[in-house]
This record gives sequence, structure tokens and C-alpha cells, in this order.
Amino acid sequence: MRTGKRRNLTEFQSATSSLQADRRASQRYPLELEMQYKLVRGRHIIYKGDTRTRNISSGGIFFFTSGEFFAPGTLAELSIAWPMLLNSRVPMKLLAFGRVVRSDASGTAVAISRYEFRTQGLRSLFPVNPEFRN
Repeated sequence: MRTGKRRNLTEFQSATSSLQADRRASQRYPLELEMQYKLVRGRHIIYKGDTRTRNISSGGIFFFTSGEFFAPGTLAELSIAWPMLLNSRVPMKLLAFGRVVRSDASGTAVAISRYEFRTQGLRSLFPVNPEFRN
């Protein structure tokens, strides 16, 4: 009789630990996309950089940072090169706005409060060689 109770307790503990392992409301997708980010205080940019996303969900974005740590609550503006083309021809970018929720040696997580898709300018994708200017 004792073994049955122990087994049920063990099953319960393993089931609850797997639920506690990831309590996020949204599924994360492991996408490494080129991005630029700005951290803002008031009307001033306090930090900006270029990096890659590590993963994306509908509620947040986690991106690589190289040793920089940012305070939770800091406003963030993210511009991510979207991998799909509009009408199979026009490059897109995802603009996301939110706040830093975590920042450590592995990267920075931003909870998204607002986002929008925009077209990317062709100038940013194809820099003009100065030798070919008129």
C-alpha cells in the first residue's frame, strides 16, 4: 500500500514540475533574425545596438546582448527584419514596443505592448557603392 502512494506522489510531483518549468502564456519560436534595438528614457535614447533575436512569442522577444545588462522596466523599441516578403516582393520589418522584463548574460527579454509591420526601404537592404553614383 505504501508503494502505491509513493508512486502517485512521484507522478504528481513530476507532472507539477513540468507545468512549473514553463509558465509562459505564449509559445516561443526559436527564430534568429537580424534586429536593431533602442532603449529609451523619456525622449532620450540611452542605448542602441544591432543583434539577433533568440526567440519570439506573441507576448515577447528575447535577443542576444553581448554583456550589456538593462534595468527591468526600461522602454524598448525593436526593429526586426521579417523573413517573409509582402506580395512575394517587398521586404518587411516588425516594429515592436515594450519594456525590458529580464536582462542577464544570456540576453534580454522584452514584453511587447504594441507592434506593427512596415515595409523596409530598399536602401537599407542594398547599400549603394559610391563608385556607381552619378
